[in-house]
Amino acid sequence: MIVSSDMTRQVVLDMNPFAVLDVTTRDTRERIYDAVEDRSLIVDLDSCNEARAILTAPRRRFEAELGWFPGIAPTTAKRALGARNLEDIEALSIGGLALANALTTCAVRRPPASLDQLVAFLTTISAAIDSVSLETTLRDVNEDREIAGFPPFTSADTAEEMLRDRRQIWRSDVVSVLARMPTHLMIEGLYLASERMAQGGSFPQFMHSLVEDYGLRAQPFLQNEMAGAIRLIEKAQIIAGSHPRALSPLIDALAELLTTWEKVTKPIQLTMTHLGRIDPDSERLGYLIRDLSIDLYNQHCLTDEARRLSVLLSKRFSSLPELAGRIGEDQDALDRLAREATEREAEIAYAADIGIFRKSRLSINSRRLEWKGQHYDVKQIRSARWGAIKKSVNGIPAGTDYLIAWSDENRTAIVKFRKGIIYEAFIERLLRVLAEPMLSAMTLGLQNGREFHFGGAAIRDNSVTLPCTKIFGKKRTEFGWGEVTVRNADGFFIIEGPPRSKASVRLSFRNVANVHFLEILVRTAFQNGRTQLSTAFA
Repeated sequence: MIVSSDMTRQVVLDMNPFAVLDVTTRDTRERIYDAVEDRSLIVDLDSCNEARAILTAPRRRFEAELGWFPGIAPTTAKRALGARNLEDIEALSIGGLALANALTTCAVRRPPASLDQLVAFLTTISAAIDSVSLETTLRDVNEDREIAGFPPFTSADTAEEMLRDRRQIWRSDVVSVLARMPTHLMIEGLYLASERMAQGGSFPQFMHSLVEDYGLRAQPFLQNEMAGAIRLIEKAQIIAGSHPRALSPLIDALAELLTTWEKVTKPIQLTMTHLGRIDPDSERLGYLIRDLSIDLYNQHCLTDEARRLSVLLSKRFSSLPELAGRIGEDQDALDRLAREATEREAEIAYAADIGIFRKSRLSINSRRLEWKGQHYDVKQIRSARWGAIKKSVNGIPAGTDYLIAWSDENRTAIVKFRKGIIYEAFIERLLRVLAEPMLSAMTLGLQNGREFHFGGAAIRDNSVTLPCTKIFGKKRTEFGWGEVTVRNADGFFIIEGPPRSKASVRLSFRNVANVHFLEILVRTAFQNGRTQLSTAFA
């Protein structure tokens, strides 16, 4: 049997009873009976009789009418049924129910062959189905019934229920059309159609239901993409501190993933926005990447990388209002910090040539030091010292010898020269670059129980051990930081024990590594009333 009793399962209009008997919505009961005999020569008799039974029973006939072309001339209905493409249908100037049936029939027979055709189909069918109203449908159906001599269909509740079933059939038809398209074409078509509708200020309800079905089908792919994004984010978090240069290809991979993610989820995001909801998967992914951007800056001071991620997010998640607002705030903050960093870099950057005949370049910026063609990463510097010695001959000043030295884990640079202007300019910048990492490492070590040795002094968080001069030699005595005093004299940082203890140590700024930073730490602790060095800056 061609037409089942459950008309909600009809898919193609060719299976409609009107098509089986080749009759119109305006044909009389007599014409329908005559058609059974005529069509039985082409279609089997059982199918013809079933079609006649449907068309002559008021309720069952309504189901067939919903799947046909009520309210339009029979010749126009015939042309609609035979339409080969969207242009043929547009030339008929039909709308509502008839247009929806014509569009789905044509697309099921001949799916759109290009991206433009698919976008046009989705846009037109969504608008057509949304335009179908119960009132207009009943009017068109009953006008045709009056011409054909059938009683009007008056049950609005039943008609509304059947119209809902018809909408499900249209949805099933369009889903089947999309399923037959190449995946990339289907995704791009839904993406462009959704964007066009959103830009036009109207997002049809049918498109919402279509995207809902699409979203369910896309879940396995989206979950796989989410897992890939999480792996990239976790790897970026691991290497950010030790290999920041390796972040670039990871961010490239995230950018590619987000481009795909936007195309696949854009219809979902747009329909959710119009419904006043948020796509949870897109929101989760957006916040995961935002958290990475914040961590790159807060934990590793990687402003450029953080800004790049923020820009990616602003491009790909503009349809998520709350996230978009926070990303905008992040970008403003990162732009401000970048400007400040640029200004700071300009203040720190310095270079000078040292030597008379054979000059060597001494330079500094926020990332590295340079001396004699060797470059030293600021993050790898473990110690530094500097100082000046005034010289004289027979009491007559003979200039000043300046020294600046620093070491990383493998090399030591020692710079000696006699120009005070270079010395003052360089050490002012060197102190700005190294103070924070050096003091942070020192306070953290003290907090964890580490002991630092400077000359004859042993520095601990709560105490310092100093050499004491006695009649029968020297010994070492431990004092709390509240018991000692400090002062500077002749290029030395001097730590002295309590009066009469004869305990003290003289640490040369020029010759003992990191004494400048020790002085800053101790004096800051004393100034803030601290007896634990690790809390000096708390």
